[in-house]
Amino acid sequence: MSLLEISDLRIALNGDRDSQVVKGLDLSIEAGQTTCLVGESGSGKSLTALATMGLLPPVLKPIAGSIKLKGRSCWGRNSRGCARSGPPPCP
Repeated sequence: MSLLEISDLRIALNGDRDSQVVKGLDLSIEAGQTTCLVGESGSGKSLTALATMGLLPPVLKPIAGSIKLKGRSCWGRNSRGCARSGPPPCP
């Protein structure tokens, strides 16, 4: 089981499928692994981090995908994000 698993993350402006700002992101991070998210300006790096923490601005809406921390869903329309789950324990 991955520490953090993001599957088919899709975020859109005002929830409009034609205005997607993050399109189908898949990412898996194992415990103890260091991962860098690299991309051009405007490619969705910061929005991915904000979605993971449940801190997307109100104008951006999740339209698909899932985010799981230690196998537990912590993202979606009614979720407050992984930040509410607390940080993972130190090894």
